[in-house]
Amino acid sequence: MQTSEETRVDIALLGRIVTGDEPALGELYDRHGRMLFGLLLRILKQRGDAEEVLQEVFVQAWTRAETYNAALGTPAGWLIGIARNRAIDRLRTNAAGLRAAEQTKPPHAIETPETSASTSEDRREVRRALA
Repeated sequence: MQTSEETRVDIALLGRIVTGDEPALGELYDRHGRMLFGLLLRILKQRGDAEEVLQEVFVQAWTRAETYNAALGTPAGWLIGIARNRAIDRLRTNAAGLRAAEQTKPPHAIETPETSASTSEDRREVRRALA
């Protein structure tokens, strides 16, 4: 739980971000990046996905800082909400990709560790390209 002083610092950082102050985003990342990464890793179970979504969270914080509303909660809570929503979106995208891959796999295909690893790597590359 954030103290009122921590909340005040975060609100000030968001105000600076709204004005285009890039170092403020770095400070916000330093204050919350580790906690958000842990949350994302627990949700997504894959380090690469968690890293990508964490980056998306801070891009959104940069581009949408003016949407933060102190009446609705702390800046940390706002970031957690963004992270959670982005993680859920990623899980849905991954699930849809898996379903599509399963539908295109020939019924007689034999799944070996090598083909599984190759398919998994292909999926990651496609996701990165789409992102």
